[in-house]
Amino acid sequence: SKAESFYAKDFQLTTSSGKLKTKSDMLHEIGSPDLKLEVNETENIKVRVLNSTAVLTGKLHQKGSYKGQAFDHFL
Repeated sequence: SKAESFYAKDFQLTTSSGKLKTKSDMLHEIGSPDLKLEVNETENIKVRVLNSTAVLTGKLHQKGSYKGQAFDHFL
């Protein structure tokens, strides 16, 4: 997928609900034909770096539909 190069091989995301997602999880989700995003924006981004690790925090807004069900999330 085109998005694959945007993620490090060892990418990990901990969602606001505490769920861990890997690069493979993310590519599967964003590549789904059932997902239609109108808005996918992150604001108030802060990056903290310690040695070779970076931690990004911010507020995510996603709006769209998944399998025909509309959603508008602020995470």
